[in-house]
Amino acid sequence: MKELVFLEPNKIDAVPFTTSEVIAEFAGVKHHAIQQLITKHETDFKEFGQVAFEMRAVTYSRGTNYEKIFHLNEEQATLLMTYLKNTEQVRAFKKELVRQFYAMRRELVQRQVNRAKLLPSRRDMTDAIRDCIPESPHRPCGTSTIPIWHIELLLAKLLPRSAGNGTRRKKPLPQIT
Repeated sequence: MKELVFLEPNKIDAVPFTTSEVIAEFAGVKHHAIQQLITKHETDFKEFGQVAFEMRAVTYSRGTNYEKIFHLNEEQATLLMTYLKNTEQVRAFKKELVRQFYAMRRELVQRQVNRAKLLPSRRDMTDAIRDCIPESPHRPCGTSTIPIWHIELLLAKLLPRSAGNGTRRKKPLPQIT
């Protein structure tokens, strides 16, 4: 079966989610009906976390319109499934959705275990690199972790403009040591 549950890649604390679009497709319901259900019972969904969404561009023959695609965590998706009728298709989809949420949860645990295993060796490698290149341009300056060029850009933006032509004053940037 198609992938029903998603994880944000490269995030150790990612939360498995599914979309209103996936639920509509596999439950055999129009997406607009799912959107209306979520909007109508939004306070119920907020009890189980933030109701996240994305705006996706949909191109028609007359132009482009934007559609709201809700991202639902496991509890919110389960709540939504209880609001749907128990047709044969919906029941089969519910079982598969539960399987995939459990599989994603296992994958998250595996990510955390793998990261914990690699953390000591990664620290040793970064320490070795730091010791080999003592004057690295990537090394933070002093106690600040913000690169000097970034601070200079911020200061340049904050300097007041002179009246009239919109050019910046001819003041030298302060030297940071």
